[in-house]
Amino acid sequence: MCKTKFSLYVQSVLAAILLVSVIAPTGAFARRRKGPVYDNILDFGSCGRHLFWKYENGVLKVRGFGPMDNYANASEVPYAPFAPYITQVQLSDSVTSIGANAFAQCLNLQSINIPRYVNRIGKRAFANCVNLQQIAVSSYVDQIGDFAFHRCKQFTSAPITPKIRKIGVSCFQGCSGITDVDLPRSVTSVGDLAFAGCSSLRSISIPSTVGFLSRSALSDCPSLESITVEQGNESYETISGVLYTKDGVMLMLYPALLQGDTYEIKEGTRQVAQGAFYAAKYLREITFPQGLDSIGNGAFTNCESLYKLTIYEPFEKFGVKVFSNCPNISEIHITSTGEAYALQDGARLSIDRKQLLLYPANRKADKFVVPEGVEAIGPKAFAGNKDLVSVKLPETLRSIGVGAFHKCSNLKSVDIPALVDTISRGAFSECTSLRSVSFPDSLTVIDAYAFYKCTNLRKVQLPEHLKNIGSRAFEGCTSIEAITFPEELEWVAGSSFAGCTSLSSVYFNDVLDSIGNYAFQGCTALLAADMPVGLKKIGMGVFQNCHSLTSATLGDQIKELPFALFNDCYHLQDLVILYAGVPKFGLKALNEPQHFKQVTLHVDVDQLANFKKDILWGKFESFETFSFKETQPQEPEKTAEPVDDEEE
Repeated sequence: MCKTKFSLYVQSVLAAILLVSVIAPTGAFARRRKGPVYDNILDFGSCGRHLFWKYENGVLKVRGFGPMDNYANASEVPYAPFAPYITQVQLSDSVTSIGANAFAQCLNLQSINIPRYVNRIGKRAFANCVNLQQIAVSSYVDQIGDFAFHRCKQFTSAPITPKIRKIGVSCFQGCSGITDVDLPRSVTSVGDLAFAGCSSLRSISIPSTVGFLSRSALSDCPSLESITVEQGNESYETISGVLYTKDGVMLMLYPALLQGDTYEIKEGTRQVAQGAFYAAKYLREITFPQGLDSIGNGAFTNCESLYKLTIYEPFEKFGVKVFSNCPNISEIHITSTGEAYALQDGARLSIDRKQLLLYPANRKADKFVVPEGVEAIGPKAFAGNKDLVSVKLPETLRSIGVGAFHKCSNLKSVDIPALVDTISRGAFSECTSLRSVSFPDSLTVIDAYAFYKCTNLRKVQLPEHLKNIGSRAFEGCTSIEAITFPEELEWVAGSSFAGCTSLSSVYFNDVLDSIGNYAFQGCTALLAADMPVGLKKIGMGVFQNCHSLTSATLGDQIKELPFALFNDCYHLQDLVILYAGVPKFGLKALNEPQHFKQVTLHVDVDQLANFKKDILWGKFESFETFSFKETQPQEPEKTAEPVDDEEE
């Protein structure tokens, strides 16, 4: 017991002597440093139970014995104020470990001696020592912490000793000068991002003892040429230079500079790891096996030579940005169905490049030019893309598929090429930013829902050969103010302009044959409805809830006012009926009794008595008449033909 106390006493005395020896050159025990670096900052102190440091003229000296202290971060290190100015570290031969964050962020540190008895290097011990030259690590070191040499860019080899069992997380990440790594057989585990971003790394040898190799351990190594796995490794193997798990389920890494322009992933592979083919410089064609069901994030990022993919069937799980920055991919072949696709600027095309099949909904680009030669845009090809502002369509285009641009919420303008004759169902529905559309004269059909709820669409000039407008084609286009029906338009389907709350003027043509149910329902700004004389059919509720409507004319073929035709048209004042008879009065065709008092009926003078005798029409209080005969065009009188005397 006395011997133990005496031993502790001797250690304390020795520590005091060491402290005095460290500070003796300064001439004072607690001298504060004055000068250009920091004023009133101590330039000495302790960094371990029996370790003391001193800074002077760029050199940090650590004297004493035993382990250095660990620090939670670089700012807690006692000599942190001097860290930017430290260029050299001198450690006492009796130092046994380097603590966590001990020299992290010493950006100008160039050299350090690692004593022979050091057995542990802590987490982030030399992190971001970007100017630290190659160091020799004692063979006693058996632990290197996570991030220990993170971004030590001047290293040309990894300081790994024969006793190291684990390469920690990001241990050598960003060590851009390391060229070759030969892991000793003591290593059993290589952590996440351990060698990630080692941009000069050419080769790595993995011993049979490694049982865990993180999928990201070698990510972003664009100079990697070869991976070697020692025979007998029970977890990993290389096949033709490509790293697989031993069971063959996962392809882990294809070296970026592996020679060869074609590669066929081996049968039985189920997964391709994240970043597995990153920056594969020479790879042009790749074939995926049957049964492959997932490809990790960024698996083929920066494969700039890759142009052809052959897959057995579409993948179940497809990661994010799998083919990011692969500008030359132009063909996808699916062997199970015999289908083949071409790719261009991120869009999927048919192999003959005449159909655009798909433009990714998550593609971040505000403009896209559909390639010349494309004749058809497939159903929902651009649907849901929220970034496109404009799309240039080629002159070769003939058709636009169902829902092709549905919910392209930022699309502002479209010019339809001359060969297109039909805009399909829902082609531009809910394109809420769409302001203008240019139609070609060749267009004959605008199908149902084509521009449904395009709330910013203001001016619509319908083409001269248009014949049909489908149901709800322009429903909810709340910014349209006027519509002129072209001379060949024959049919307007149900609800085609319903809810166009800014529509104040509709100019009908003379050949319009039919207006469908609720075609203009809820057009609250519409002022007049002067329908053509030859209109044969008008549907239910066509002008229902047109609150601003003041006058309407029904053609001579309209024999019945259908259900709710003018229901809730509160301001209707004049109704002209050209039918040469008394049309039937449908349920709720007009507001009763309000319209009986405020609406003036304009009827044929010969039918006035019949109107007044009718049980409903007779309730109207105001009538005006016109002569129906006078409104009809007069046929020219026939003149007698001269008689031929000889014939007579």
